Amino acid sequence: MNKIKKIFLVVLSVVSCSLFANENQREKINAPFVFSFVSNEFYLFSQKDVVTPFAVGMLGSTVYQVNALQASSLYNVTHEVNGVQLSGILNWNTSEFDGVQGAGIFNVNGGDFDGSQLAGILNVNAGAFSGFQGAGIMNYAGGQDSNGVQAASILNIKKGNLKGAQIGLINICSGECNFQLGLINISKNGIIELGASYTSNDNIRYTFTSGKEYFYTVVGFMTDNPFRNGNMFKKEFFYNFENFTGVGTRLSFGIFNVGVEALYNNVFFLDSDNRFRSAGYISGRVAAGVTPVKHFNIFAGYTAGFEHSAYCNSDLAFEHKASNLKTRFNNGLVIHHEVDVGIKVCLNN
Repeated sequence: MNKIKKIFLVVLSVVSCSLFANENQREKINAPFVFSFVSNEFYLFSQKDVVTPFAVGMLGSTVYQVNALQASSLYNVTHEVNGVQLSGILNWNTSEFDGVQGAGIFNVNGGDFDGSQLAGILNVNAGAFSGFQGAGIMNYAGGQDSNGVQAASILNIKKGNLKGAQIGLINICSGECNFQLGLINISKNGIIELGASYTSNDNIRYTFTSGKEYFYTVVGFMTDNPFRNGNMFKKEFFYNFENFTGVGTRLSFGIFNVGVEALYNNVFFLDSDNRFRSAGYISGRVAAGVTPVKHFNIFAGYTAGFEHSAYCNSDLAFEHKASNLKTRFNNGLVIHHEVDVGIKVCLNN
């Protein structure tokens, strides 16, 4: 199996290098249709570049320029595409692309891209792009200003500005980005904050906030007060743990700001059989703060936790969560009140 992989990589390297080396000195010929088994056997070692509307390969297809469709079971290699590239594993284009790249694993484009890149694992575009990048794991785009959307299950990276959106678990844009939706969102015109606060239920609340002020993501966790009676050094301290994630929006008025958040919380605890379990509940939060000096915010917040036996075992969650003040309603709803005060540190502009 390893020998087959090595042979495949050697063939792919020879194909790309021999086809596109000294391209300005090579003769270009037009072909109505190109069929190949492994690459482009007929023209591979000649000094001619093939320009064709259609290229089909049993295993792979290598031509200079495609103006309509290139398809193969394993890989496609081209210099320029105006149309559609489809392959089971890899699409590799060394220059500009205008159309659709679809691959089971990888798409790689060496120049500017206008259209859609769709891959099971990874999309890489060295230049700017205009359109859509969709990958099962990761998207990368270089260049400067780009217009479009990056969507991946784990990671999106954009070098330069993006007039559009990034949607994924982690979104990183070295320039400015209009919109980001993920657990971690980093951009030049966004916010990145670390916060800590003390709550009325004698808990310590830790948060990480990222995104835009008008729409950001917050993730964090709460623990018992570690300074209460040497609590940090007792094993029970690690049994009462709560994490949360949610979205929020914030308005700023000079040095003052006010924000609203919607959160989903998970409470972890040991059951009667000494097994770890968790139960969830939803909460709403409002906070107001002041920034006396740059990058440093002092705030006070109020959180309302909603308990109802019909939702997410929220009644079980509050059996194991400290709650000093609550309001009961006739329909079975219980609102748990909690206030906190703390500080946030901004890690970017």
